Amino acid sequence: MNCQEFEQRAWAEPNCEEPAFVKHMRDCPDCGPAAAELRAFDGEIGASLRVDCPDGLAARIRARHRLQYGDSPAHGPVARLRDWLFGNPGWVGAYAAAATVLLVVGVLRSGIQDGTPELMPIDQLVAEHTLEEAFATKVSMPVPRSDIEAMFGQLGARVVANLDGVTFANGCVMENGIKGAHLVVDTPQGKVTVLVIPHRPVEAARTLRFADLEGRIAPYGEGSLAVVASDAEMLEPVEQRIRKAVQWL
Repeated sequence: MNCQEFEQRAWAEPNCEEPAFVKHMRDCPDCGPAAAELRAFDGEIGASLRVDCPDGLAARIRARHRLQYGDSPAHGPVARLRDWLFGNPGWVGAYAAAATVLLVVGVLRSGIQDGTPELMPIDQLVAEHTLEEAFATKVSMPVPRSDIEAMFGQLGARVVANLDGVTFANGCVMENGIKGAHLVVDTPQGKVTVLVIPHRPVEAARTLRFADLEGRIAPYGEGSLAVVASDAEMLEPVEQRIRKAVQWL
């Protein structure tokens, strides 16, 4: 495992115990100390986030702000902060993004009342999750098939064909503690974000548009499949690749 592969895995899973990851962390004088700090900080984040508030609240606040204000001059500092966090991947960006979550939750924790949050409209869920994890489109290392198989296996599906071009793959909490899958597929036309949302079925395919992005949500297994890109023509080919490569059990 080289330094770039190590950093990608550390971002997604700082407490990874795979032998190659642990060996690189132990042997590399640059990655080892940084990963150790990230692990410690990840523990602090987990402790701070154990509060009685709706799942994904901080993400929804930041993403909704992005949807509402965009990059207008009146909100330049917000745009510059976002670009700093998500436009330049690295250890500093990871710390800063985590610190932002802690700040938002810390400010709001005293004002949140108990109760189970209602499900948000699925179009809003797709938009907010895509914008909140915009850093995923900056990752460029291919994801091993074994990682993709493990991720879909947790959702009750198996990979039956190669998924070339996947540069990001992670099991994500979509809402209310329910996990789905988040992938980014690199194509000749650009990056395509793929969200597998197993708990939110839709009756028919629909399109959506947000933040200069085009999207499509369609039925998939017992839930839905969303694809998002800068150009609507990029969506269908990637959607079909996912459908052919993944089989629900």
